[in-house]
Amino acid sequence: MDIRQMLADQKNLDDEILSNAGIKEYPLKNMQLALLVELGELANEWQGFKHWKKHKEINMDKLLEEFADCLHFALSLQNNLDTEEFSFEHIQNSYDLMNAIEGSASISKLFIDAYIEISANIKNTSLLLVIIALGLNLGITGEQMEQAYYKKNKVNYKRQREGY
Repeated sequence: MDIRQMLADQKNLDDEILSNAGIKEYPLKNMQLALLVELGELANEWQGFKHWKKHKEINMDKLLEEFADCLHFALSLQNNLDTEEFSFEHIQNSYDLMNAIEGSASISKLFIDAYIEISANIKNTSLLLVIIALGLNLGITGEQMEQAYYKKNKVNYKRQREGY
């Protein structure tokens, strides 16, 4: 997964969206809320927290679509962190480590960690890492993450052209 390229592509998409909307300042709180909403939708597709539900059929296409939405917002938020504290190498090294140990974390805990990172508004790379770790633990490979991201990226550009 080429995280650096995805960050650059997300910046380009955000620039177009904000320009089309006439927004001059990055809408941090709206983006944080949007990611919280998308995480809720992802959790609902996963259904793992629903201990009361006996039959949990996961639709992987819908799960990937919701994950791609989360990844878009996480990349956008990452792009808008203080660049002096941003370390692409840290994200890549952590991603490589997470990929090697995927499946070891509690998925419910990762959802909660993501909520905490969003709410804390701390200027670090943890949010993007938590989202990637969440995807890996949901059984989504780096390649699938990237493919889902670019599939949704095309949809988002199309929406901009159509005045969404």
